[in-house]
Amino acid sequence: MNPDDIPTEITALTYTAPFATAGLPILSQNDTAKMLAHYWPAIERHVREQDGAFATIRRLVDWLDHANGTGEAETAMRLLKLTEEVGEVSQAYIGFVGQNPRKGQTHTRNDVADELCDVIVTALVALHAFTDDAEQHFAGKLQHIADRVLTAGEGRHAECTEPHPGVDGYTDCDGQPL
Repeated sequence: MNPDDIPTEITALTYTAPFATAGLPILSQNDTAKMLAHYWPAIERHVREQDGAFATIRRLVDWLDHANGTGEAETAMRLLKLTEEVGEVSQAYIGFVGQNPRKGQTHTRNDVADELCDVIVTALVALHAFTDDAEQHFAGKLQHIADRVLTAGEGRHAECTEPHPGVDGYTDCDGQPL
């Protein structure tokens, strides 16, 4: 990282606060920027590993890798696990709406939400087998979808100049529902 890429607000806080209160010599803002630039990748990696849902997913992946290995068979099992979890969403929804007259309503809206979360977690765990940075890949894909859909406005795709009415609403230029 280039020291010039470190925001001055960060270097201003960093180069004065810790040293001044300890009676240590104060680094110049330029020296602080150089030091932060040197350590920034490690700091960023540490923060990403410690905070948020993706850090927890990473720990789950590490646990599974340790317990089950990382070969093609394990990757296939993680993908099959995703199919199992989707089936559990269906089961919970059928129970929620009481589709089976013999059983009636056996699940709640919260049960369906919990099963959907299981699908998301399982998919994110499986995603790690196909990319080195699952969080960034997911964020990029989410942004791509948002750009495609949210910029469409009144049924218009970002690159299109005319609306594309479909059977059940508008579609993008490729005929995909918006």
